[in-house]
Amino acid sequence: LAAFSIGIGIGSILAAQLSAGRIILVMGPVGTIVMGLVGLDAAWLASQATPGDTPVSVGAFLSTGAGIRMTIDLAVLAMAGGFLIVPVFAAVQSWANKDARARVIAGVNVLSAVFMTVGAIGLAVLQGFNLSTPTLLLIVAVLVWRLKRSSEPSVSARDLDYATNADRLLGLRG
Repeated sequence: LAAFSIGIGIGSILAAQLSAGRIILVMGPVGTIVMGLVGLDAAWLASQATPGDTPVSVGAFLSTGAGIRMTIDLAVLAMAGGFLIVPVFAAVQSWANKDARARVIAGVNVLSAVFMTVGAIGLAVLQGFNLSTPTLLLIVAVLVWRLKRSSEPSVSARDLDYATNADRLLGLRG
């Protein structure tokens, strides 16, 4: 949890510094690609691990090469997440009309919560089929890659009226 928290903080700060006050959405696909690659590495690393009979302390986990590598994978995965979310959220805030900005942000937060819930339910269902952790990590990594490819816009983001679309989605406009 500490590696993940530190990683997302570093990724967010890095994205903010690289953007220098501008909206640069190219960091989103870069973050997604990194998340997919790191997810594949984490899946491979987890597939090589052998379960022990007793829980391992944090110190014992970090005393192994695999433990350090998995911790680095989690930190880099979180950094990529920060690299993805900062420019996207900045664009949502910037491009929303002032009078609709709070509703747009609320809508984005609601949609994020829905997708997190659906993802958690999906993983729970897959765990019900007794899929291993490495298999689950592999599925998530492949889904990240697939979603990245399917979410590439066919029009410029500047051509879209995000506030109007978000208001329609939330039922605030007809």
